Amino acid sequence: MSIEQRMRWPKVDGAALLCALLCAGPLFVLTLRGWSNVILLVGMLVCAVLLLSTRAGPAPGGGVRVHRQAQAVVLALFLPLVAVAWSDLWRQDLYPAPFDSPSRMWAAIPIFLVVLRLRLNPARMLQFMLPAALALTLAHQWLAPQPRLWGPERMSTHFADPLVFGYLSLAFGLMCLMSISLRGDQRERPWMLAVKIAGVGLGLYLSVRSGSRSGWIAIPIVVGIWLHLNARPAGERGRVLVPLVAIGMGCALAGAAYGLVPRVNVRIHEAVSDLASYSFQGVAPDSPVGLRVTFLRIAADLIAMHPVAGVGDTAHMPPAAVNAFPYASPLAVATAFKSAFHNQVITNTVRYGLPGGIAAALLLFVPLVVYARQLRCACPVARANARMGLAFAICIAVSSFTTEVVDLKYTASLYALLTALLCGASLANHGQE
Repeated sequence: MSIEQRMRWPKVDGAALLCALLCAGPLFVLTLRGWSNVILLVGMLVCAVLLLSTRAGPAPGGGVRVHRQAQAVVLALFLPLVAVAWSDLWRQDLYPAPFDSPSRMWAAIPIFLVVLRLRLNPARMLQFMLPAALALTLAHQWLAPQPRLWGPERMSTHFADPLVFGYLSLAFGLMCLMSISLRGDQRERPWMLAVKIAGVGLGLYLSVRSGSRSGWIAIPIVVGIWLHLNARPAGERGRVLVPLVAIGMGCALAGAAYGLVPRVNVRIHEAVSDLASYSFQGVAPDSPVGLRVTFLRIAADLIAMHPVAGVGDTAHMPPAAVNAFPYASPLAVATAFKSAFHNQVITNTVRYGLPGGIAAALLLFVPLVVYARQLRCACPVARANARMGLAFAICIAVSSFTTEVVDLKYTASLYALLTALLCGASLANHGQE
């Protein structure tokens, strides 16, 4: 080898660098304010340049089914901003703030298209990024403790409340779990398996320490799916028994957590007690779960009064009939209008009418369906990304029933980024079919 050849810089793989940049989104999402916004913006600009310069390559093949799923993903990312614009134009109230979070979904569309065309494999990098993100979050809690704005027992950061802190930590942990393969032909190396198991443990630990129940129902669901994917059914009987055993073990895990983890036990008992004490006669009690039930009742009345275009951002311009809820305390009404209705689809329906609710439902559930269908793909790279994506989508969808998951700028950016990455990689033709 000549001196010139030895001194030459190694060839830089631009696609791998782009993938590493995009996969860094979860790394400091809970510790550095605006981190996911910056990663999404930079990634969008780079991907837009690649598309405009045709360096992202031609649209890949994959058959009619893949093209339809890709179109559905683009539509799901496209519609939230359209619903906001429709509502504002109908009500003649062009208020800019509601466009912030939906615009993140539009920014993810170029990323989705580039991941699809360049056939990137984000799961390969996320298997390192996610445990690192959880470890950095825990280190941040130890080394730079912040004032406990929601009480000394609830872990959070200076900008991420316990709900967001809890369900994102849990989502990252479950994604680590789904990236583990126990199949003989895909078994992990011991050191990599240890890293992923540590990620699972850290995600569960941080979620429990947050004191937030949002997303906990996703645990037995994802564990059951993971067990089903890693079991090898023997014969026709095994194909029936394996799913049942997986469901049973997922429920057993949930029961063990209830019996062995005091914080889980206390939080579940509080929820059951709140539901049992809730009354539909007179003014409803203002317990944590009771408030959520009252929020849904207020939302139902508002949707019935404004089904076409909603009422807009209630924190910005509440509807005139603020005293039309005799079953709700002044605290419940004020909290619902200021902090939304603790359900993503319901909140969007109140704000932007039925089109807003449909757009929110598509945004949450279209990616979930794409991941579930791609689990049967013949390509192992596509399956690996679909498995990670399915864990993320299930956790976020479950959490969306009790809190807003894409209202805040940084949570919307993270959701848009990971959806674009994992949907694109799940649908891409990686050349291994």
